[in-house]
Amino acid sequence: MLSFLRPQAEGSRPAIAEKQFREVMRRPAIAREFFLPVDHAWWDGGTYTLGRWAAKAPRPRNTGVRLQEPGSARPGMLPEKDTQQDLRKLVESVGQLRKVPELSGAVLSAETLVGDQVGTTPGKRVQFGLSCPPDGRYKSEEAAAKESYRVLCQALSRAGYIVEHPKSAPSSAGGLTELAEWARTVRLRRRPKRKFSRRWFWLLFLLLNTAPLMCLPKLLNSLMPAMPGMKELENMKNMEDILKQMPGEAGKTPPAPPPANNPPGSKGSGPNQSGSGGPGGGPSGGAGPGPSGGAQNKGAGNPAPGPKRGSREDDGPATTLPRRPK
Repeated sequence: MLSFLRPQAEGSRPAIAEKQFREVMRRPAIAREFFLPVDHAWWDGGTYTLGRWAAKAPRPRNTGVRLQEPGSARPGMLPEKDTQQDLRKLVESVGQLRKVPELSGAVLSAETLVGDQVGTTPGKRVQFGLSCPPDGRYKSEEAAAKESYRVLCQALSRAGYIVEHPKSAPSSAGGLTELAEWARTVRLRRRPKRKFSRRWFWLLFLLLNTAPLMCLPKLLNSLMPAMPGMKELENMKNMEDILKQMPGEAGKTPPAPPPANNPPGSKGSGPNQSGSGGPGGGPSGGAGPGPSGGAQNKGAGNPAPGPKRGSREDDGPATTLPRRPK
């Protein structure tokens, strides 16, 4: 890919020219296969990177630093030696790059490509990027060794390995030389898999957050009767429901029943309805002072008088219709 087609930040200046960097990477003392491929990566300011194409870049399978566990039978077998040799060459290659004036502050960067290696020996392959800040913060050997060690441990962890030996970190005072000696004695072990998956963690997190919401209605129901004024409010609601269920004429005073009247022609009521005469009277229904006389039955057969009419004013306003001609 041509350099002028690569998207670079405006005003960024490469740490070293592309043509010069290619020539440096061809030197026998530098293991170019341990770094990002020259045909795809470039210097963007002070970083040797793949940019946004890093996610689509092919993963190393035959090139790169070999990360392998020691042989199960005896330590010091071929897989372990291969890893130690590759890590030592990687650190020494960084030291050779720092001899170039333009790359005097170069160290390993956190950008890596990790892939599964082919063959019968299980393991990983890793290719590293480079960083050369323009402020020169890593020009000293001590700072360069400290930063490169941090990046190495971080890359090993991302690839799924931990450093089993040595337990202690190398002394940064010795610079990259001390770091290369540390790499020559490294033994790696595969990092144990997590027993608790992150998916289960997020599921538990969601359950803990939704459980209070599910229990909220029951909690409110248990708290509402204990609140002041809630009983009165419930009684008012019950009364409103009763009134809504009543018919439309409910609640009005029913009319009084009409008085009981005897039919016309009936005989008088009293203890002597059989018609037997009283002590001073004649036959039944006759006039006389007896208890069964007509005096007691006066008006008994007459219908009940109608309601008493009031005055003319009570009849309502006078009619406004014209009088009918005679």
